[in-house]
Amino acid sequence: MTTVDSRISIRAGAAGNWSQRNTLRAALAILFMTMIAYVQAMQNGYVSPNDDKRIQNGYIWDDDAHVYDNPNLQNVAGLVRIWTKPRATPQYYPVVHTTFWMEYQLWGLYPLGYHIVNVLLHGSNAIMVFLVLRRMKIPGGDAAAWLAGAIFALHPVHVESVAWITERKNVLSGLFYLLSLAAAIRVWALDREKPAEKLAGWAYLACIGCFVLALLSKSVTASLPAVILLLVWWRRGTIKWREIVQSLPLFVIGLIAGLNTAYMELEHVGAKGGTWNFSRVDRVLIAGRAACKYFTNIVWPNPLVFFYERWKVDAGQWWQYLYPVGVVVALVLLWAFRKRIGRGPLTAALFFLGTLFPALGFLNVFPFRYSFVADHFQYLASLGIIVAGACLLVKAGHRLRPWVGKHTFLLQAFPAVILVVLALLTWRESFKYRNQFTLWTDTLEKNSTAAIAYNNLGSLRQKFGITDGAIEYYNKTLELDPRFYEAYINLGTISLVRGQNSQAEGFFRKSIEIEPTLAPGLHGLGMALIREDQASDAIPYLAEAVHFAPARGEYFFSLGVALVKVEKYDVAEKAFKVALELKPEIPETHLTYGRLLCGLGRMDQGIHELQEAVRLRPGWTEALDDLKAAQAVRNSDAARAAATRKSGK
Repeated sequence: MTTVDSRISIRAGAAGNWSQRNTLRAALAILFMTMIAYVQAMQNGYVSPNDDKRIQNGYIWDDDAHVYDNPNLQNVAGLVRIWTKPRATPQYYPVVHTTFWMEYQLWGLYPLGYHIVNVLLHGSNAIMVFLVLRRMKIPGGDAAAWLAGAIFALHPVHVESVAWITERKNVLSGLFYLLSLAAAIRVWALDREKPAEKLAGWAYLACIGCFVLALLSKSVTASLPAVILLLVWWRRGTIKWREIVQSLPLFVIGLIAGLNTAYMELEHVGAKGGTWNFSRVDRVLIAGRAACKYFTNIVWPNPLVFFYERWKVDAGQWWQYLYPVGVVVALVLLWAFRKRIGRGPLTAALFFLGTLFPALGFLNVFPFRYSFVADHFQYLASLGIIVAGACLLVKAGHRLRPWVGKHTFLLQAFPAVILVVLALLTWRESFKYRNQFTLWTDTLEKNSTAAIAYNNLGSLRQKFGITDGAIEYYNKTLELDPRFYEAYINLGTISLVRGQNSQAEGFFRKSIEIEPTLAPGLHGLGMALIREDQASDAIPYLAEAVHFAPARGEYFFSLGVALVKVEKYDVAEKAFKVALELKPEIPETHLTYGRLLCGLGRMDQGIHELQEAVRLRPGWTEALDDLKAAQAVRNSDAARAAATRKSGK
């Protein structure tokens, strides 16, 4: 892979500048290697609940809410909601969901397109890494810049961000982050020893514009202004007040985006409560250990797990303090030896830790419920270690050149082997994202304490009708984590299907006892109460469900059903309208709404809804019978009205 062209060789010590032609070839080589390494990822997909044969190979966690079951992708009104209603999507990253919207218009739910875009974005990011580092003239020159870009492209720690469609957030925000950084090189003169004499207006606007797009893709990029000043210090050893002032707009924009995301994580995503109640000391212990884990995953990426074991944080155990103390000691040593070894190593470490900061435990993020570490959190942060490693390899090669003499191929062989090994690991890692079964099976093989894996494998069995096996997995989930409320919801759903309504009610009540704002639990409880002929009691729970999940059309439908049972027809009609706006393809909603309209005497409108139900599900006997009856009533009414008019004459 490293010998695509002799003129773009990563020969150790080759610090000279490459021509434009060689630079283009180097960039294309990175893209080509990325595509080859991720060829398996592009074949992954998700299983369609309606067994649509075009959709193959599986259903990945969260891909339903972001793509498959996202009603906002279907029409222009949904695109408007993506930008104007923060709660309309799992997280308010409108640029990401806009790309999903555009792709849905092009190829619908066919997963290949989404995977190809993710891989192309990642390859583009790797090329941008190469170009940005090249412009910044890092130690080791173009060779080190290219090697860093290639390692970034092929490192398996990034598979989670690329092969998982949901993590479009990382690869898209990464592109805008790197584009903004490229513009910042011109504004803050990061490629020169002296600061810029005057502000480059167009570059400054491009920097801010790309930064805003990065934040609207994922707010972890808010660290960029601090990174810019860090790079200024790396380049010149000092930071001028003028350079700080120039960065202030970026800091303000980043702060606003970061606070908004923190609020959404708490109030919308649900990262609050007992699971996230840690003392300040606990959070320091989490941060130190997580930072060490992220570092080791870059240096030795095996095994990589979707959810690592969630270790127990105990401030009473002395050895847990070794992690944060070790991080601080490392930073102090890098500072103390900066004049001897240069500012680069300290800059790399600060970049790594600073970019990781939102995921180190000081802020609440939802995945902490399952694990304190997730590989997709370090997509950009990994650059600190990767760039330092690439520079070190090139520098080591330069020092070894006198020892190898004419056998310079030996110096090329070591980086080449590293890239080949990384590519093979990436190719292998991509397999576990083939479908939900492979993902959670792989997780359990590497982490037997992953309650979420048992729960989701149980969901798969439930989906395919293996309910006894599903119950066994849900019970195992609750054995590992008695507060795993999704397992109670799943057990409640099985009980509803079996007609065990009272038992279902108990499971759903247990789920909302653990998490009172849990929309699926509230909805399930409402459905159980309806089945027990307690529609009036169900309405408050269903109303809360639609409040906490305003994009779920089926919740509005259930609310409408309950309202009809207590004869609140006007409000029920509004609920059905919202349900149809969010999910117009559900025949049951059209049937129930049509019945309501016919019962209210609005026969033409009711018949239209019944016809739509039949169109969506041809041959549906229940809908056909209702349609014929409604048409007969309308014809009878028309005949009666005609007779009345005739007798009146």
